Amino acid sequence: MFFSLYIAPIMNMIQCPLALDTWTDVAYCALTFVMPLWIYHRISRRQIAWYYYVIFGFLGLISMATANFYLATAIGILLLYFVAFRRSIQFNQLATGVIMSLALTRLFITFFSLLFRLGITMPFHLDQRLGTDPYIEVLDVYYCVLMLGLLPFLVKKITPTLRRYLEVVVPTFPTLAWLGNIILLTYTIIRYAQSYRTILIPWGIYCLIYACYAIFYWAFMKIATNYTLMKMKVENQKVELNNLRIYTSHIEELYDDLRRFRHDYKNVLYSLTGALNNRDIDQAQVILDRVIKPSEENVNMRTAVLGRLANIQDLDVKSLIYSKIMDAMKQNIDFQVEVERPFKFGKTMEELDIVRVIAILLDNAIHGAAQAKEKQVRFSLFEKDQLQYLVVENSTRQEALNIQLMENNVNRINLGSNHGLGLKNLRMILARYPEVIKEESAHDYRFTQTIIIPQ
Repeated sequence: MFFSLYIAPIMNMIQCPLALDTWTDVAYCALTFVMPLWIYHRISRRQIAWYYYVIFGFLGLISMATANFYLATAIGILLLYFVAFRRSIQFNQLATGVIMSLALTRLFITFFSLLFRLGITMPFHLDQRLGTDPYIEVLDVYYCVLMLGLLPFLVKKITPTLRRYLEVVVPTFPTLAWLGNIILLTYTIIRYAQSYRTILIPWGIYCLIYACYAIFYWAFMKIATNYTLMKMKVENQKVELNNLRIYTSHIEELYDDLRRFRHDYKNVLYSLTGALNNRDIDQAQVILDRVIKPSEENVNMRTAVLGRLANIQDLDVKSLIYSKIMDAMKQNIDFQVEVERPFKFGKTMEELDIVRVIAILLDNAIHGAAQAKEKQVRFSLFEKDQLQYLVVENSTRQEALNIQLMENNVNRINLGSNHGLGLKNLRMILARYPEVIKEESAHDYRFTQTIIIPQ
């Protein structure tokens, strides 16, 4: 009763202008865009409100021809980019993810239809469409239920590869990614040519063509991902070696200072002894101020810095922080490190991403502190309740920063500003880890950023 009074008239209003045979065809066209949105949600791990699924369902209804399909795809991508995610994600990543999800849906439907036809055509006469015959509608529902039941299993198996490709290859080689997208989109020409009988292709050959698309793109993703990961690994090792070189050079300088101090120690004592024997207190004070105090302060400063980093067990993180401390000291910034217990980052985030996050936070903190009246930066690492906390605090020129305004400005940054690019890169890195929380606070001439990472 409910269907006949309410749902059926709505379905008839939709299917008539679209020249669809049954209301199940309407549902099928809507699903062809709803399913890709769900697949993209699983791949990107981004939350998508329910009403976007409704909107994408209507986009599926207008994608009945090749041109309309491209238009509907473009509208969906722009809607997600500007409205749903508010430009908090790279456009290339979003577009590639949606295009991949659409292609995956079409490929899955094609192969599933082939298997369904082979298994049910002869006994149930699937090819004989009988308009609104309830028998055919029940068969359509049965087809969709089986298809939707198998889809999550398939997505679960291939999600790691797709996610890795989106996170690694697309940001690094956007031109290559778009070349793959264009090649992938050409499948729609064949699909619509087959659907509207522009080109008569046997069903078996049609599925074979789709299989070639799937094999080619899968190999393309695998090769591109492996190459990019190897390239990133080499670059990461170069950064680690450079930071380690800086760290080692400062240790060597500290050792040289200690050796020179020890070498001059006896001569200084003889000079002090002579001055004191002659009861020349002024001369003794001059020797003390000129030789001993500067050497002691220099050695103590370097020793204190190294001592504060002793509990950091990630060598690349330790060397990075040390180099940032040295940069801050050159700008007369008081840089304090608090790591009271041995600390090692878990496996939630990639090592390279952790290093990049710390580098961006410290660069921004040093940049902000350098403009403040009281130049201070605080960096701390600690664990609590199975969570790892990374806290960076810096003094600011203003008493209280407008955090909301800062977030909005990230979306309108000048591409020539390294500071702005760092903030946007930080947001994009953290977007890949929905379980990681970023908190910000600003008051009393202090700006604090906290990264909370599950262990």
